[in-house]
Amino acid sequence: MMAAPKRVYVDLDDVICETGPDLLALLEKHFGRRVELEDVSTWDLGVSLGLDQQELRQFMHYAHEPHVLQQHRPKPGALEQLARWNNVGVEVWIVTGRPTQTYSATRDWLAARDVVHTRLVFADKYGNYGGLQEMTDGVQAMPMEQIAGLRFDIAVEDSAAVAAVLRDELEIPVALIDQPWNRQMESTPRLRRCQSWEDVDLMCGDLFADGTLRA
Repeated sequence: MMAAPKRVYVDLDDVICETGPDLLALLEKHFGRRVELEDVSTWDLGVSLGLDQQELRQFMHYAHEPHVLQQHRPKPGALEQLARWNNVGVEVWIVTGRPTQTYSATRDWLAARDVVHTRLVFADKYGNYGGLQEMTDGVQAMPMEQIAGLRFDIAVEDSAAVAAVLRDELEIPVALIDQPWNRQMESTPRLRRCQSWEDVDLMCGDLFADGTLRA
């Protein structure tokens, strides 16, 4: 019997594409506030960006406009690594916590850049939906507890909160893309901090070779 193909969970924002710098540019444009990326020490944007609830809602509206999403640049090495995985039979599932109404704009961004992937999944990573949320075209935001059933071999994430759920509750090894907002997390046997996509490749090479991670 042939072994099942390896399956990788890959986040989108600040993992495949550079979202943070564009969000800070939006903040300066619409609110006149300048914040450096290194100062975003938590992904609670109300805290990091100094926004009240009304301002935060307006900011997130700006952040998810289609023309803004189309501006995000790929992170160095990301698209090349996804293509390499695909070439050796690894399934690449892009799992995003974006609002489901960004589905069309997200698909357009992936298509315009020929981003190789097996599936695009919208997940309720931050408890925004309180369960399954259906879109008009049938796409759904999947509750995080259902991610375990997809049997991922590894996850590539930047959110500290989501990485903790993946590692501790779902028992999925995590390649944590280094960002200022996740620096409080320490590496563990099931989580490795990665400074680049080259580091992700090395971590996955260890895991795919014998099922274990080496320090």
